Amino acid sequence: MNKDQLIQRGLQAKELLANETLASFVEELGELIKQSIVNTKPEAWKARERLYNQHRSIEDLIGIMRSYADAADAELELLDAEALNRETD
Repeated sequence: MNKDQLIQRGLQAKELLANETLASFVEELGELIKQSIVNTKPEAWKARERLYNQHRSIEDLIGIMRSYADAADAELELLDAEALNRETD
């Protein structure tokens, strides 16, 4: 992935992370999974494990999106600094 693609992906991730509707759906899904874990029978460890993995996947997705957003911000700051340096030279 080149810098332009990284920036584009990061800006898209940032936009999605800022979307309140998406955030509320993700939060609701997380809460439903947590409640499902609590409601499992003690001997249903496989079901809890599956639910835990689902919850973890959601957290991983959000984490990856934040990483891309942060990387795009860093690249854009670097490009701004380079442009500023060229202007002052």
